[in-house]
Amino acid sequence: MKSNSTTRPNSLLKVSDSRYHYNYNIQEVTTDNGTAFNYEVVVIEGLPTYDKVVDARIRDMISAEEELSLINKYNDYQAGLSENVADRDNYLQFRQNVHAIKQEVRAVFNIN
Repeated sequence: MKSNSTTRPNSLLKVSDSRYHYNYNIQEVTTDNGTAFNYEVVVIEGLPTYDKVVDARIRDMISAEEELSLINKYNDYQAGLSENVADRDNYLQFRQNVHAIKQEVRAVFNIN
């Protein structure tokens, strides 16, 4: 979900004993009232871990059903059962997006 604030949000924000917000794509903007921050939020249930945050970010981008469809179409293309190059390209773009998400979350969790 999209959100905004007049103060820069932390990447991880505890909102209750068992729920956190992971804030990402934080962008500083200038408004008539001064500086603000636009960003996106995913909810993490329980203590946030690298795996939970990556999964939440991926699910925010694409459903599990859509991901499975991308994988199946890519496999059909690789096996010669489909000639639709878009099946390959869409899956490869998805993998690049996942890689970028993992790099982003590694940086937040200080993982090399």
